[in-house]
Amino acid sequence: MDARSTWEITFTEQDLEGLSLPHNDALVLSIHFHRKMVRRVLVDQGSSAEILFYSAFKALGLSKDQLTSVDAPLIDFTGIPVYPLGKIVLPVYAGSVQLDVEFIVVSSPSPYNAILERNWLHGMRAVASTLH
Repeated sequence: MDARSTWEITFTEQDLEGLSLPHNDALVLSIHFHRKMVRRVLVDQGSSAEILFYSAFKALGLSKDQLTSVDAPLIDFTGIPVYPLGKIVLPVYAGSVQLDVEFIVVSSPSPYNAILERNWLHGMRAVASTLH
């Protein structure tokens, strides 16, 4: 993955207005996957896998025959194994930068449509602000 762009997002003290500090809010984005806007995408720097939830997979107009197999289960927050439906590589666009991301597709309830992990941030050459 190579992200080269002069496009940047910056924050100022004005962006802190109305926030109770310190805060531990999650970084949640709206971002383009496969040329369609996907909302409620969690950026989780502690995750080691990019996850696409099946409801979002279907909303993107994708079908199960586009998935390749995954040999091992994921372990959810409660320690229970989750068996993926498969994996798929999709282009993810942030500004003018496009990265191909391999998602593991799971059919589990979630308030998010997808989870992007630390490798995506590294590929974007991005740093999540801990203050803003």
